[in-house]
Amino acid sequence: MKYVSIAIIDDDLMARSMVKQFLKGTEYHVIAEFQAPKDAYEWLRIHDVSLVLCDMKLPQMNGVELISMIRTIHPDLPVVAISSFEDFEFTRGCIRNNVCDYLLKSNLTQAKLLSVLDDIRLHHNIREEETVNQQPDLIPRNEPFTADRLEHLIRTDRLALFPDCTIAILFSPDYPVKTGINWKEYRHDNAMTFIDIINDVLGSGIPHVIHPESDERILLILSFPRDMRDKEVILKMVNRFTEKLRRKTFRLLDLPLSLIVGEQGTLEDTMKQCDELLHTEEGKFRWQQNATVFLSRYVPSTPKTPFRANGFFDVLSFALHWWYASLAHDVVEGMFRQLGRSACSRTEFTVIAGRILSLLEVKDADAYIAQVQRMEDLQKLIDQICDEKIMKEADNARKFYPAPVFTLMEAVKRDYRQNLSLQEYAVTLECSYTYISREFKDKTGFRFVEFVNLLKVNRSKLWLLDGSVPLKQIYQKAGFESYSYFFKVFKDVERLTPTRYITKNCSLS
Repeated sequence: MKYVSIAIIDDDLMARSMVKQFLKGTEYHVIAEFQAPKDAYEWLRIHDVSLVLCDMKLPQMNGVELISMIRTIHPDLPVVAISSFEDFEFTRGCIRNNVCDYLLKSNLTQAKLLSVLDDIRLHHNIREEETVNQQPDLIPRNEPFTADRLEHLIRTDRLALFPDCTIAILFSPDYPVKTGINWKEYRHDNAMTFIDIINDVLGSGIPHVIHPESDERILLILSFPRDMRDKEVILKMVNRFTEKLRRKTFRLLDLPLSLIVGEQGTLEDTMKQCDELLHTEEGKFRWQQNATVFLSRYVPSTPKTPFRANGFFDVLSFALHWWYASLAHDVVEGMFRQLGRSACSRTEFTVIAGRILSLLEVKDADAYIAQVQRMEDLQKLIDQICDEKIMKEADNARKFYPAPVFTLMEAVKRDYRQNLSLQEYAVTLECSYTYISREFKDKTGFRFVEFVNLLKVNRSKLWLLDGSVPLKQIYQKAGFESYSYFFKVFKDVERLTPTRYITKNCSLS
């Protein structure tokens, strides 16, 4: 494709990334970027470019001094000055060096930048031209990333790698679940900036190539010369690099960073290992944030207990219907504890997440699920949505039920473990036993004792599904007088015995 080629000279990584984001999808293409002015000058001596964007505050020399040097080799090259502040000396120096425009970063917008570049193109009669990718250390996601491809680039001097000593690292930024924004665009912009951070941290010290599999998974191949091939030396270098990268990513993008480190080998071995890295990343949704996984030490989780999905959905549905906040949160906590024990696959996790969000009547559930990278993110999201839904249901119930009935239902939820007496509640509510009994049955469809037992049974289901409480102790935790009475009530409510209930509800389907 044809583009107007641009070089950026700025030691501020975020400023360079901002400019590249502004130019994304336009006819302007950044073919080179530099932090150090001397590197930029040496590159411009042997390369042609249509436009230069140059910062004024640079290490070693200021922008005016660099532009004066550029004028000796490219007298007519259009240059745009960019700066974080207004400075009379810089402005005067730019005028003397025939700079096309002086832009302040604080009020720079895409529209402003494109307007300035369009005017320069028109004034200097700059035409689009075929632009060769000047960033050989980046293989775009839509291009093949294979050993044969990389070896061809090495043979044709388009990629500087040492193919007999390489190591692969898979980076996965720990993106939060975002609402109210275009989350795909948010992740893409951050992924592109993250690639800039990788190059910034590595500099020219270690030959490398980057391949973004997606905005969530970015592969990096590092290579090492003969004098740096001791395994301990390479491991220390990788650790120093990843820690520095992690700190800088968190500081600039506010993103924790999970990563998987492969094993040292030839380029062919490393490229085969990339598939294993990608497969290992499938287990990320069970990791803690900011995790570092070494492929040689990674042991995949194996299922320990079946996930009793149906039972959890049953109890959660009950909690939402009766706006029972504490039960709903206990269900969610128990559900995700079971998910962790079961070590379910990502596919199973996606199915479960979809069912939960469907139960919560969430619109665009697929968009939420697509964002989720780990179980704890989904748990926080579901807790938040549960709170919102239960508050809404509680407001509706407060309008529908007479005040004494609503107050009684809230009290029962709070006191379910106690020996509840409707007569005592009637005194507290300052109404007759006959009135509250009749109104409660009329509005809820249950007699008082039936509703109390219903709450206790649903509470007991959680301990049955969790499996951590012996069956003989559950009746006490649920507030039943005896095991035999618990057994009878549970069977009356569920049409199943407690043990049969567990068997029925221990499958995913």
